[in-house]
Amino acid sequence: MEVAGIIPERWTPWVPGAPRGYAPLLGVELELSHEAGFHLPAIEAVRRHLDADMHRFLAAGVYDGSVSGAEFVTSPTKLEIHQAYWPRLIPVLRAGGFYAESGGGGLHVHCSRKAMVPGQLDLLVALTMLGGPEWEQFQMLVMGRTSERYAAGLPMSQARPESTPDSLERAHAYIREQYAGERQHDLRYQRINLMPKETVEFRQGHTTLNADKLLSRVECVHALLAFTRTAAKTSPLGHLFPEGLPSPRAFMGWVRRYKVWPHLAATSF
Repeated sequence: MEVAGIIPERWTPWVPGAPRGYAPLLGVELELSHEAGFHLPAIEAVRRHLDADMHRFLAAGVYDGSVSGAEFVTSPTKLEIHQAYWPRLIPVLRAGGFYAESGGGGLHVHCSRKAMVPGQLDLLVALTMLGGPEWEQFQMLVMGRTSERYAAGLPMSQARPESTPDSLERAHAYIREQYAGERQHDLRYQRINLMPKETVEFRQGHTTLNADKLLSRVECVHALLAFTRTAAKTSPLGHLFPEGLPSPRAFMGWVRRYKVWPHLAATSF
């Protein structure tokens, strides 16, 4: 099976009927604990149980100071590779003594900026950080992370109690402020980390070794990328959603039209 990130990106449709563009390559960082802490022999034991394809999928197991264990990092690859390989990898991680702490640890997803179109990043920030209580509830349910320390929302000075027509303009202003360097000390720990030059990092996911939950979280990022890319290519930024942002229920209705995100579609929301 081919692993994207090892092979060149291909020009493919996102979903049936959607605008054509580069399929997003997603890299996942999964923070796990181990009773021995950061234990290199345990990481090496995990890798000894992987075949050649799985070795290419799981790029590294590295030290992470935020957990007493390790961070496992995948190669950047297509969604269908994640869907095929995570159910095979999780039992190996469990057998190696790794576990997901209920109180901490993240599941971070990176996407290449090459897959994005003008206006898409504004819309992503607007939905995930300015969407109001319904989007907050949705992200909590699907992505699972409650920590404001490592996946913070907008500062209270910029937050609003509900989605409003100016959400996209405020999102754009927020992104400009980030790049201006006015708040460089804590930008990495936003829900969407804009600091990497080559990728955008989604930090809302909570660590888990439940395959259905893990894939639902990866699929949620992929679906948000597809949804916002489709919307951004449909209309100029200033004319998107003049009455406010779409609700997560509208987003989930869009998700369920396709068979691309089965774990996310099964979420009760």
